[in-house]
Amino acid sequence: DVNLEKKREFVFWGNSFFRSSEILSHLLLYGKSAWYFPLSIIEDEIETLYKDKGFFDVKVAVKEDRQRVFCSILENSRSKISSVSVV
Repeated sequence: DVNLEKKREFVFWGNSFFRSSEILSHLLLYGKSAWYFPLSIIEDEIETLYKDKGFFDVKVAVKEDRQRVFCSILENSRSKISSVSVV
């Protein structure tokens, strides 16, 4: 048996908090269907990954060129709790 499938190569720019392999692993949680995701879903998934870690001002832009998907990530600053007041 030979199984030939179309695959995409993911290229990530601007990411310093997550390694590229971590972002790719997150996308591949959906299995082989991740290769067929529309660009808007890829964008949303990467944004959600960052927002879950406190990057509420993250900007993600995704473009496709043949078999490659380019993901430009602007992490901006991570939200931090500087003080807590208990009343």
